Amino acid sequence: MLADGIFVGGSKRWKRAHGPEIVARAHDEGLRVHVGNPSGKDGLVWAYRTGFDSADTTTVFQNEYWHYLERLEEATEETQTPTQDTCQLELTESVEVV
Repeated sequence: MLADGIFVGGSKRWKRAHGPEIVARAHDEGLRVHVGNPSGKDGLVWAYRTGFDSADTTTVFQNEYWHYLERLEEATEETQTPTQDTCQLELTESVEVV
């Protein structure tokens, strides 16, 4: 395997239009998916609900947008996560750096 995951970047509009399909296809192939800057006050909630395994939180910390994290926390409580199906997978393989 050449990659363990996929990075999804680009404009907010493009990510919202293509994110769900990218996540579904990547997960079908056993790959994790990271979204760069999910954008906006509901960006982390969108990324979570779309199924991304991780998301960029640089803006949250740079600008102290703690309410973005509070919205994400509320969304995860609504779905009663984590569960076996929704929690992030643990890395089970080690990677040798050559």
